[in-house]
Amino acid sequence: MESDWEKKCKQAQPKINRIRFEQERRMRWTEQIGFLRKCSREGLMPKGLRVKLPRSILMTEYGRRLRAKSEHKVLKRAISTLFVKIKKVDVKIASVNVHLNLEMGMTNGWIERTGRWITNSLKEGRNQLKKKWNNKLQNLRNEKATSVKVQLGTNFEKRKVVYNNSSKKLTEEQMDLLSGVLKSFQHCSQFFLAVVLKLFSTF
Repeated sequence: MESDWEKKCKQAQPKINRIRFEQERRMRWTEQIGFLRKCSREGLMPKGLRVKLPRSILMTEYGRRLRAKSEHKVLKRAISTLFVKIKKVDVKIASVNVHLNLEMGMTNGWIERTGRWITNSLKEGRNQLKKKWNNKLQNLRNEKATSVKVQLGTNFEKRKVVYNNSSKKLTEEQMDLLSGVLKSFQHCSQFFLAVVLKLFSTF
């Protein structure tokens, strides 16, 4: 015959399962935050968060700075969003623990032991997540190293010369951007190029 305590433990099992579910979500987001922070420190950008710009703009120094600045904001917001999710999970777990204590009569000691047991049961999953994010981080490092080599090679390519015959003085960034645009569309009609030049004259 089951004792009252054993019956309480059985009744508490759905709540324990809920805590484990929330702890698992918390663990995934915590490991992801660690990955994103490392990316931020090393100047890396996960593929799913990259900002896309037209190639003609991206080939210019202005375009590269614009993308870097935008991606920094995207990365920062992604980390902030994960912290908000973790905070909500902590509130849910605390609420379940209060229910276990006040409504079901489980002692604080039992709740703490159960929490430690759940944490230990997630160790294997945490190790797998660490391995996953470390592999992704290394792939991004390798990609960056390859990109740097390619960039060093393209820096020696001849830049298309742009002569500013207008009365409006353009900045170096505008000249660089215009050079990239003209190089990309050098086979376009004269009318199209005139439109592009007209747009730049309004900067």
